[in-house]
Amino acid sequence: NISYFGTPGPTTLDKGSLTLGRSLDVPRISRYDVDTETPRPEKLVLDFDTTVNSSPIDISGQGNNGTFVNGGASYSAADKAFDFDGSSGLIVSGPLSPVMTGDRICSMSAWFKTTNASTVNQSVMWLGAYSVAGLLVVTVSNGALSISIGNGCNLIISGVIESNQWYHVVGVKAGTGSITSSNFTSAFKLYLNGKPMTGTFGGQARTLNVTTNYLYIGAGSSVGQEPFSGFISNPRLYNVALEASEAKKLYNLGRTGRSMVISDTAVGIGKVPEAQLDVKGTIKGMNMTTCPVFFDAT
Repeated sequence: NISYFGTPGPTTLDKGSLTLGRSLDVPRISRYDVDTETPRPEKLVLDFDTTVNSSPIDISGQGNNGTFVNGGASYSAADKAFDFDGSSGLIVSGPLSPVMTGDRICSMSAWFKTTNASTVNQSVMWLGAYSVAGLLVVTVSNGALSISIGNGCNLIISGVIESNQWYHVVGVKAGTGSITSSNFTSAFKLYLNGKPMTGTFGGQARTLNVTTNYLYIGAGSSVGQEPFSGFISNPRLYNVALEASEAKKLYNLGRTGRSMVISDTAVGIGKVPEAQLDVKGTIKGMNMTTCPVFFDAT
């Protein structure tokens, strides 16, 4: 049996007729409220959406795609996250565009779950070379969380991280110039699960000087120093200092579920009737070589 399907004429409804004569402009389609949209997308340098992408593909529009390095990093479909072995695996992205070198203001955001919170110096994200000039967000021994320049100039939050639990962190470097024990509270910001954290200053005064225009996720360098053990989701890098309300928005977005499935309907993109969205699929049917169709020539 062969069936043919077409588009019917105007649909007659119970209470009248429906005529589509103009385009419908929709300002936004989202499962979230307006105040929980991704903050300042135009300031994103890098955005890896692990909800739908199994590889480090940058959806920020900057083209800063990443690469799995050293064989110890992969994608976990069950966790919708990047999986790091705590040995040498990591993700490398760069050279970054726009360029992120020198002493600069920036913000890092990610979800993470460490399998061993007592392990010392686990790098979640690290901007620049593995040196005293690099900027990182890291979980350290005894469940502490810190943002620092190298390993000697940092804001430390002690006793907040436990093993095998998901956390959302936003680390902000809001100021430039030398960061000291007297100004670190305004220059460094840490937000955990959408809440601002108060910590202590560790180490010595330093000025950020990023010399390598790369971002490392899951370790502090391309060879895997200070590796992370566990999972990291949705890492983002901004070239602006996010505010407290924006850190809360990123947390409110959640770790999974950003995608929206549209089925049993047509979706138009553009302002003309021909601008429709094609969805790739597979046509399933019988093998016509084994089940031929015969037509009567008369």
